Amino acid sequence: MRYPPARRDMSGGQSANGKLLVVDDNEANRDMLARRLTKQGYDVDVAVDGPEALRKVEEQVPDLIVLDVMMPGMSGLEVLRYLRNLYDRVELPVLMATAKTDSEDVVAALAVGANDYVTKPVDFPVLLARVASLLQTRAVYATGPSSSTHLSADGEASPGTVLDGRFRVERTVGEGGFAIVFQATQLSTGQPVAVKVLRSQRATGDTRDDHRRFENEMRLIGRLRHPHVVRLVDYGMLDASLPTADTWNEVSEPGIPMEELLSLPGELDEPTGRRQRKRLPYIVMEYLEGASLDSYLKEKGALPVPVAVELLLPVASAVAEAHRLGIVHRDLKPPNVIVGQGPRDSLHPWVLDFGIARPDDENDDDSFHRREDALIGTPEYMAPEQARGLKTDEKSDQYALGVLLYESLTGRRPFRERSIGELVQKVARGHFPRPRELRPDIPEALEAIVMRAMDPLPDRRFSTVESFAKELLAFAPDAIRGRWTGAFASVKTDPPPAGQQATVRPNPSPLALPQVPKAPRVPREPRPLGGAPQSPSLVPPTRGDQMRRVAFGLALVGVAFAALAAYILLG
Repeated sequence: MRYPPARRDMSGGQSANGKLLVVDDNEANRDMLARRLTKQGYDVDVAVDGPEALRKVEEQVPDLIVLDVMMPGMSGLEVLRYLRNLYDRVELPVLMATAKTDSEDVVAALAVGANDYVTKPVDFPVLLARVASLLQTRAVYATGPSSSTHLSADGEASPGTVLDGRFRVERTVGEGGFAIVFQATQLSTGQPVAVKVLRSQRATGDTRDDHRRFENEMRLIGRLRHPHVVRLVDYGMLDASLPTADTWNEVSEPGIPMEELLSLPGELDEPTGRRQRKRLPYIVMEYLEGASLDSYLKEKGALPVPVAVELLLPVASAVAEAHRLGIVHRDLKPPNVIVGQGPRDSLHPWVLDFGIARPDDENDDDSFHRREDALIGTPEYMAPEQARGLKTDEKSDQYALGVLLYESLTGRRPFRERSIGELVQKVARGHFPRPRELRPDIPEALEAIVMRAMDPLPDRRFSTVESFAKELLAFAPDAIRGRWTGAFASVKTDPPPAGQQATVRPNPSPLALPQVPKAPRVPREPRPLGGAPQSPSLVPPTRGDQMRRVAFGLALVGVAFAALAAYILLG
């Protein structure tokens, strides 16, 4: 059924020249939306289910589709997935309609390729504004030579570039070997967002792992609902246009004859100006005002104890929420924590970058995560078990939180080796200076908490991140302690592990090695009066005897080497 557009003056920037397709199996919803959109001057057609919608798109492509998620037979997500194989987001915008409580449907729709969404019952002014915005963006790109986004060879986008027809780039805020992060403006809402785009070099060859890493991050952020975890806004595939060759004057050298250049061995680049299209996954997150913890510590240096604890408590709470959902972050480090300003001059940190996080119950046979366990992570913040390539769990994240607290208190990392090999070995063995050796005013009890969280043996750490955080409350400012006491009130206090005191372990060595309990001394049998001495081989040696024998043996070896060296030098 078609609803002819009403004739009316569309003042205020709303375009009356738009053909819409409303797809909904509920007749009342379908007719209500169609009639109200028609009154706004749109040419509206309707479809009762997915197959009919696809037939109508095949007959004539609309300017925009309003698509219900829940439909019998062929769901809205299935329809959208089929359409995205034929049309990108700019060529055919799709606005999804979903129930207000179905956040998983929203995340799934954005992942498949929806441009935007509205919740039911539909707030018509909101729907109307989003329809107008999407059509306006489509109209701008319809007049251009291509709907693809032009990027530089390394994936950079200049300010003003519109990504996927919906996000205008303002500036580049971060980049690495895996992805680039832009500050952008969401055109439909005018809100600032952060857009993380896969590097174009990663989009060549077999990129299944890279794409899965993006999908993994999107899925996990979508599941987390916590005030100190970055919020997912959108997700999709960017149809990017990339240059295939440098310009001639950049690769040529003055003074070399053309015939000599042409005779040089090698293959010629494609002609200047040629571009290739690649589909790059991207994630859109809320834009966070603040600095990374890395930058914050470089500016501030070692933090006062109350400030360091104030920063760590909300981070620990966010990580604990991830653990409650069975998610292990696996890459907690200062660059992945943003420090912003909270109410009444308090600090508000956010945890981000769940790119290599994994569900704790993930199948160990998953080759993708086996490679991730072996290859990805930051050695300075890896738990010893992670450095050894063993399976990671919640206690691995606890170790990384301990490193964050250590660095916040001392102003330096516990491990500073330049060689990756030496660094990994030191991490695996737990060799690092105790915090009070670098800063004696740190309370002994706080040092004990840090050392326990960073114990090389996972079983000797706190049972949970909440238990770790609860121990820190005593060192928080009064206002912060009051705010977090309720969150950790039900957490049981962990007793110290065997051989470890409640305050500071009696280990004067700067190496954070686990305490090994001494072997019990075996009493010697009394020798009969006047009898022969008992054979030493029959008396089990004590641990002290064993250590003395080892030391004596090493001394003999040293003497032998010294004598040999003297003989060689003098003879």
